[in-house]
Amino acid sequence: MFSITMLSFLIFLPIIAVFIILTMRGDKGLINKNIKYITTLTSFIHFFLCLYLLFSFNKINYNYQFVELIPLMPSIEFSYYLGLDGISLIFLLLSSFLMLFVLATHKYDDENSKVYAVSMLLILSGATGTFVSLDILLFYVFYEVSIIPVFFLMGIFGNGNKFYATFKFFLYTVLGSIFMIVSIITMIYLAQSSSISVLNNFVFKEEYQLFLFIGLFIAFAVKSAVFPFHTWLPDTYNSSSMSTNILLSGILMKYGVYGFIKFVLPIFPVIIGEYLWVIYTLSLISLIYAGVIAVTQDNIVKLFSYLSISHMGLIVAGLFSGTYQGLEGAIYQSVSHSIFMAGIFFSFLLLQNRLHSNSLKDFRGLANVMPLFATSFMVLSLAAIAFPLTNSFIGEILLLLGIFQNNRIFAVLFSFSVLISACVVVIFNAKFLFGKSSEYVKHFKELSWGELFPLVIISFLVIAMGVYPDMFLDIIHTTVNNILEQFNNGLVIKDGIYEIHE
Repeated sequence: MFSITMLSFLIFLPIIAVFIILTMRGDKGLINKNIKYITTLTSFIHFFLCLYLLFSFNKINYNYQFVELIPLMPSIEFSYYLGLDGISLIFLLLSSFLMLFVLATHKYDDENSKVYAVSMLLILSGATGTFVSLDILLFYVFYEVSIIPVFFLMGIFGNGNKFYATFKFFLYTVLGSIFMIVSIITMIYLAQSSSISVLNNFVFKEEYQLFLFIGLFIAFAVKSAVFPFHTWLPDTYNSSSMSTNILLSGILMKYGVYGFIKFVLPIFPVIIGEYLWVIYTLSLISLIYAGVIAVTQDNIVKLFSYLSISHMGLIVAGLFSGTYQGLEGAIYQSVSHSIFMAGIFFSFLLLQNRLHSNSLKDFRGLANVMPLFATSFMVLSLAAIAFPLTNSFIGEILLLLGIFQNNRIFAVLFSFSVLISACVVVIFNAKFLFGKSSEYVKHFKELSWGELFPLVIISFLVIAMGVYPDMFLDIIHTTVNNILEQFNNGLVIKDGIYEIHE
């Protein structure tokens, strides 16, 4: 009975904590201290229960596990329908870990601590619901709810031209959501069901396929920051707090990847086969364009935002390759990207605590005065260029192998394009860590043990995933096989139906 309601408990646990925080009154200092305890404890319990799900999960079972089903609207089979497969579990674990990392390292020392804590906990609740929903309407509700707190985090805790960035993020999000909900409503109307299982096996008429695909593709491409839907990302990163950036890059950007895998691949295999060259081209442009722009950046945060766009372009190309290695590589690289970017943004947070600047010229020569920081940042930088024995090396190799099996010409182009990002990081580190120290850096103190410990955890994960990837890949093998089986069967069956209609 405990496992039956586990997923609901994970969704509503942060909301319970939100109500507790909102009722707190009294001395400001005491409230901030209690908020720290409540948010850290809540996120720790959430992560501990996610680990329970991990160790209780049957890796060879094709069916959804920990299923909860409550019918809500029988006419369209709309239900409160939750469950886990290997991919959902991986993204759920990732979200819970990153939230624990953010909340445990945050200092609750300002008058807006309540807003910060409530926003973060609502994001955790929404992310949990997004990754465990087995009903497309329910997925959409959680998907949208988890975006709303980001506006408050950007508007209140952001910096620089934060109102412009917030409006831009809001505009892109709303437009993407409009495209998605139109496609979702049409799919439900045609299939008379909002269940993901039913939609994945339903054969939509040929005249609707492209229309539905475009709506979902645009929505998830916006979230994944794929060219030309990427321009919100640099401004958002530059104007947001570092903790918000960790969640944006680590959780919210992965909504797009998850949506592509769960809703686009199984339902539209024929359209994907016909227009794969378009997807590859957009991904390749993302890779090259973002890498070239990153070279010109003096703003550190913007530089890494363009590198994120570059990484996401390759991830999207891999998952649409329709190959086992490509899809596993896309999932693994998504997790790897979230982890090393969390470490990089946390590193920038530590630097901003010493000097509030994003300019590269102000932070030259850090290795001379902060060798421990330089060592940890070098590990994260090596992950960013997919260096062997780091987590992203595994993901990138699998991605390129998958694309190679599908299209050798694009595989070669992608292989050469990733070198641009590698050159950007190498050039950046040569200025950032080495060489003559700037006048500001000379007065910096080395990291304290409290500052170093979170970076050690992230660096350990980067190396551990690079040395022993099977501890993560084993979880998703069966689910990836299942999705590709649906994709390939759909490609044969649906294409055959279209030929009969013709």
